[in-house]
Amino acid sequence: MSGGAIGSCSIAAVTTRLPQLFDPEEAIDILYPPTLAEGRVNRLAKKAAKGVGIRNRPSVLDPTRFPERSLAQEGYRPVAWCGDMVAEFTRLVPAGDIGFLSIAYNISSDPNLLPNIAARVVKEQGLSAIQMAEERPFYGCAGGLFSLESAIRFCSQTGKAAIVCVFDQCSWIVNPVHDPSRPDFKDHLRTSLLFGDGAAGVLVIPDSMRRHVRRPLLRILDIENCFVPGDSIRMEEGFLVLGEELKDEMPRLISERILGPMLARNDLTTADIPEWALHQGGMPIVTKFGSPDTIGISEQQLARAVAFFIRYGNFSAPSCFFVLDSFFNEDPRGKQGRKGMIVSFGAGYYFGAALYEWDLNE
Repeated sequence: MSGGAIGSCSIAAVTTRLPQLFDPEEAIDILYPPTLAEGRVNRLAKKAAKGVGIRNRPSVLDPTRFPERSLAQEGYRPVAWCGDMVAEFTRLVPAGDIGFLSIAYNISSDPNLLPNIAARVVKEQGLSAIQMAEERPFYGCAGGLFSLESAIRFCSQTGKAAIVCVFDQCSWIVNPVHDPSRPDFKDHLRTSLLFGDGAAGVLVIPDSMRRHVRRPLLRILDIENCFVPGDSIRMEEGFLVLGEELKDEMPRLISERILGPMLARNDLTTADIPEWALHQGGMPIVTKFGSPDTIGISEQQLARAVAFFIRYGNFSAPSCFFVLDSFFNEDPRGKQGRKGMIVSFGAGYYFGAALYEWDLNE
């Protein structure tokens, strides 16, 4: 476990990347062709999709070549995705002022393990001032919070800016089961419909750079990450398994271990936090955070996370940063001093949260 107040760094920019969006029925026709079993599997999948309620399926896959794994565009390569976000940030802060890069993900289409993605991004983007390029694969959906903490601590210690890139390409390992007689058919169907692909980037700057950045910032007040061993989220023989107990277990764990203590040590209650950039692990999990026996976040506070789940499903590691991006890029007027929380959790179990406050540089 790690944690504690960190008041010398701020988030100066957030950006996101989406691949092509598919209508759910279009995606189902690709994953569960209507020709199978006289269309029965396709009809079952479409009925299940309506129950899940996700409106778009973001995917990096070329649908014309499925089930072969092939990217629809070269720009979806992880090195290209992350490099594009880094290039955007270097238009705000000179590359020579950036000393750290951390990349987090679980599922990548990149077959080349060495050098790692972070090292290749540094080389391709010409980031000669980078002192450390860190990569955090397989930290579940919380990987980006661990990368963010590393970036914040680096900024605090060195006075240099840092970049975090978080992505997942879950469709790369989608493995639809076409046999409805299997006892696990419905479980595999649910996981096939739940996840989408996306990427997010975060630029962190130290206080010493504040005067050079004439834009609203999110000042980091506190950050904490935690690990508790658990395997309700796991891969088995190429299939993702999500245990039924997750919807109760995960909100309880993160509320008891991180959110409650973080609010207490900062003399805050949930009512003092209007903005919740909450990981969209699934509708039952998101709404459980509103229960009084977890943390009691209001329906209004949960609304942004719910809206993103309905729009795109579960992005995995970058999901909380998509919600954060929506807060960061809306009209900031009247937000001076407003507080927010970034929350993520996933396989392992790894989970974490970061508390921030708006600084409009007024």
